[in-house]
Amino acid sequence: MDNQPLFRESFANYNGNPPGGAQTFPRPPDEGRAALGFTPGHLDAIYRGIEISFTPSNAVSVIRFQGLNLQDISDESWGLDNVRVRPTLPQPGASISSTTLPASGSTQSIAIDRFMAVATRPLQAASATNAASWSLRSAGPNAILGDGDDVAMGLSAALTPAFNTGRSVQLTLLNGATLQPGRYRFSTAASLLDTNGVTVAPHSQDFTLVHPSPGRLEALGSDTIASASDIGLIETPAGSGFHTAVGAGVFSTAGDIDYWRFDAETGDMVTLRLETQGLGTNPQMQLQTVAAGILQNVSGGAEGVAGIERYRFTSPGTYFIRVWSDQRSAPYRLRLDLARGIQLEDEPNDTTAQATPLNLTFGSGLAQGRVAGSTLGAADIYSLLNFSAGNSISVTVRYPDGSMLPPQGLTLSLIAGSETVTTQNGNSLNFLLQANTNYFLQVVSTNNDLRSQYLLDIAVSDSVPPQITGTT
Repeated sequence: MDNQPLFRESFANYNGNPPGGAQTFPRPPDEGRAALGFTPGHLDAIYRGIEISFTPSNAVSVIRFQGLNLQDISDESWGLDNVRVRPTLPQPGASISSTTLPASGSTQSIAIDRFMAVATRPLQAASATNAASWSLRSAGPNAILGDGDDVAMGLSAALTPAFNTGRSVQLTLLNGATLQPGRYRFSTAASLLDTNGVTVAPHSQDFTLVHPSPGRLEALGSDTIASASDIGLIETPAGSGFHTAVGAGVFSTAGDIDYWRFDAETGDMVTLRLETQGLGTNPQMQLQTVAAGILQNVSGGAEGVAGIERYRFTSPGTYFIRVWSDQRSAPYRLRLDLARGIQLEDEPNDTTAQATPLNLTFGSGLAQGRVAGSTLGAADIYSLLNFSAGNSISVTVRYPDGSMLPPQGLTLSLIAGSETVTTQNGNSLNFLLQANTNYFLQVVSTNNDLRSQYLLDIAVSDSVPPQITGTT
C-alpha cells in the first residue's frame, strides 16, 4: 500500500500435495493442489478468505497487487477475485463469502447436482458436515418462496478436499438428483459454527433456474432410452429450415449415462457438439435409434469436446443421443443443430483448402443458398463457384434464438482466389465482383461460446450476358 509492502508470501504447488518445494504462506490451500482445468500436468490451488489488516497512511491510499519472479502464464500464473476493502476489522464470527450457485436474484439455465459454499474462516467440522446446518428449498407449486408449500431438497455435506482448511464445503443433492426449473432458496442454520464455536452469520441466497432457450435442463432419471430427456428442438428463425436446442446436464459420477431424444424426418441432417466443464473428461457420445441401434459413435479428448458432423437420416422417427464420461463427474452442454432443406457447415473449415462448398440453387440470373454454422471463436470459410466480373453478391446474417453472437454480429470477408477484396462488419455484405475467379466467403467472430450460431442467406445475381470465348 502506497509503495510499502503489506503482504509478501510465496505459494508452492510443484510436483504434488504436499509440494516438492516450501512456501512461506502459513496454511495449505482451500482447494487443490490438483489439476483444476488450466495447463494439463501442472497443479493448481485456490486460497480463499485471505485477510490483511492495515492502517492507511494517507487520506487516499493506493493498493497494488504484484507477482514476482514468475515464469510464463502457462506455468506460474496467478489471479485474484472477490477483493473487498472494509473500513473496520472483521466481525468475530465467520460468514459465507461465496457459493457456486447462481448469484442471488439471478436467473440461469445450468444443471446443478452439487455446489460449494465457502466461509471466510474455518468451520467446525461436525457442524459443517451436518446436513441440518444447510437448507436448499424450492418454491413449490405456487412459485412463492417462504410459505408452506416449499419443498426441501435433500443434501449431503462434506469438507473438501481431503487436504483442506475447513473453509470449503461441498453440498450434493441426494440420490443423484439435479435441480429442475423453478425458484430456490439456499440458507444456513444457526447450528453452523466456526472453529471458535461462534455461529456463522446467517446467509440466504435466492435464485431461479429455467430451461435453456431453446432447449431443456436434464430431466430426473434420464439414464435410459425410455426415460430420455426431450431436448426441446425448435425451428428458429421461423420458416428457416434450421432447428436447434441445447441440453444442459451433469455427469454425476464417472460412467453416469444420460439420454436425450428428438424427432427427425427423412433427409434431415444433424450436427451434435458436446462440451464438458474442465479438462480430463474424455466424453463419449452415440447417436442411436429407438431400438438402441448405434448410428454414430464418437469419443472426445481430454479437452472435453465430442462432436458428430452432418449425419443424414434415411427414415423418419424419434432418435436418441447417449452421452457419458468414464473419467469423472462434470457438468456439460449438448447442442443439437438440425437442417431441413438447408445446409450445415462442415467442420473443420478454417482455411480455403478446407472450405465448405456451398450448395447453390439456380434460377433466372440468380444463384441462392442458405447455410447454418457456429464460429466457436474461429473462422468459417465457404467455397462459392467461379463467378464473373460484374456479378453481385449479397449476404444476410440471421441468428437463431439463444445465439450469443448478437448484437455485435460477425465480420464477413469475400476472398477472390487468395486475396481478400472486401470486409464488412455486422449482419450483411454486398459487393460487385471485379474479376473472373473462384470466390470464398469468410465468417469470423471472437465469440467461442457453444451457442455462437448464425444463419447465412447468400444470393449471387448475374447481369452479365454470356460471351463467345472461342470457336472451332
